[in-house]
Amino acid sequence: MEEEFKLVGILNIFELSNEFVYPIFEFEGKYYLQSNDSLNKIESFELVASTFNKLVKPIEAYELHYSGNKMIFKIGDDALYGIEFTDSKVFLGTFKELKTLVKTTTFDDQYLAIEAPYFIKSTEKKILEMKKADN
Repeated sequence: MEEEFKLVGILNIFELSNEFVYPIFEFEGKYYLQSNDSLNKIESFELVASTFNKLVKPIEAYELHYSGNKMIFKIGDDALYGIEFTDSKVFLGTFKELKTLVKTTTFDDQYLAIEAPYFIKSTEKKILEMKKADN
């Protein structure tokens, strides 16, 4: 049976608002990060270093904007991406959902206004390169 990881929290390493954040998954009482392949699928789950455990906040602590209701993830599932807008408001979604958010949102924060579109463009470029390499 494939291991199943439950979405339980958010890790904001720099503890800043208007920042990309990491979705945190739990398996057998330990925290994990997802590792994504070039097509934005979960490739593996990596154990979170114990020094970061204190920075993990439960998703219940946030005003969560997550269009999916999926809470259990396995290798091969669509990867999740996150942005913390304020101390309590977080967006979580797939790459496609993040792309829609970036295209339809005017970011007040200068960092996100530059970095979010750049992230989308660079990721799409990587996907195209991988698809060309497969042909």
